[in-house]
Amino acid sequence: MESKTNDNQIIRAILEQNQAVINSSMQYLYQQYFQAIKNFVLKNSGSLAEANDLFQDALVIFYVKVRKGEYRNTSSLKTYLFGIAKNLWLKELRRRRIAQKHLQVEDDIDFQEELIIHESQVTIRKVMELINEECKRLLMDFYFEGQSMAQLTVRYGLGSEAATKNKKYRCLQKLMALVKQQKLQRSDFRHG
Repeated sequence: MESKTNDNQIIRAILEQNQAVINSSMQYLYQQYFQAIKNFVLKNSGSLAEANDLFQDALVIFYVKVRKGEYRNTSSLKTYLFGIAKNLWLKELRRRRIAQKHLQVEDDIDFQEELIIHESQVTIRKVMELINEECKRLLMDFYFEGQSMAQLTVRYGLGSEAATKNKKYRCLQKLMALVKQQKLQRSDFRHG
């Protein structure tokens, strides 16, 4: 299946609030695009934990933009997510007063500068604080640590993989519902 088709399916799932497809879409985005963002962060004074946090932030910004109708489908999701992540990381580096001249931008990432979203500083860590610790850990283990349903079933002592899938689905629903119900704005998630 072509990348543009996958991109359109992901956008459609978010707009239709199809939680099952959103779940698999987030996993797809992680599998497809996390490595490039991780490499960028690691090459530019960051850690694996910071890369994970940054990718979470980029996904939330993307999700919110799609839901608000602010996403313009003018490039691939890879380009868009990398642009968001790069912008967030540059802001973090500026905050730390690290000279930007030392950055080594990935040559194989073809992103358009106009897609860098300067106003977006959403941080998933603060959104995740709104759900219980078990849900937060389960979602992070699945989406960002890449643990399988079998691994999660054992780790969380759930009876079956089906029970684990249901638990993950409910946790993701809680997270998305909190964002929507509380009408959270970008300013609610700005870095301190």
